[in-house]
This record gives sequence, C-alpha cells and structure tokens, in this order.
Amino acid sequence: MSTAAAPTEPRAVIALRAFLTMRPTGVVAGTALDSERGLLFVARDTSGLFPNGFSAAWIGPEAAKFYEEHAAELKPGRCVDLEIYHVRPVNAELRARVKSCALAPLPPSWIAHEEKLRHQPQENQPA
Repeated sequence: MSTAAAPTEPRAVIALRAFLTMRPTGVVAGTALDSERGLLFVARDTSGLFPNGFSAAWIGPEAAKFYEEHAAELKPGRCVDLEIYHVRPVNAELRARVKSCALAPLPPSWIAHEEKLRHQPQENQPA
C-alpha cells in the first residue's frame, strides 16, 4: 500500500487583480535536472489587500504556456487576474503560489496609447 500523498487542491484561494511591478522571471522548482519550471510574479494588487506587494510563483506547464503566449505583454504596469494561495510572510515580504493567471482587460488609457502608436506616421522611412 502506497503512502504517497496525492496532490490536493488549495483550500483557501484568493482571487485578485494585480499590476506587475517588474517582468516575470523564470524559476525552477528544485535542483534536479527534471525539476518543473515556472514564473515568478512581483506585483501589487489593485484592491490594496497587500499594500506592500507580494511575489508569487507559478510552477508547471500552464505557466510556461502562458509565458510563451503573452511574454511581450507582461511588462511593468500590466494587470493580471491571479488566483493565489499559500500566502505567507518570508523575511518581511509576502510570498504566494499561483493557481491560475490571465491577462486583465486593458484600461482605456492603455488602449488609446496603443491606438496612437499604431496610427503615427513612420518618420525616417525611405521614400
């Protein structure tokens, strides 16, 4: 009879919208060559629940796929919708794990800025 514990779903999950304070960085869960890879988010939530911000690790193939699809959009100031769990203080900072992540809709000011960039005449183009 095996006594290995099966992975369980987190009991307490916090859903929040947060803005990135820096680009996500790659992380590895362990030192073995076959360790799972993922992302580390450093962010602040928009509701003020965590006023000093937090860092959250997202490990697994879903994280890698998300990064592959959205790397160019994941810049400081960009909002993401996160589900986090296992929130704990570590050396005066809050750390968590990510259950899921999605890009939040862009605010109107970001949309207007992107539109403006797309419609600017290209200067210094050869005639």
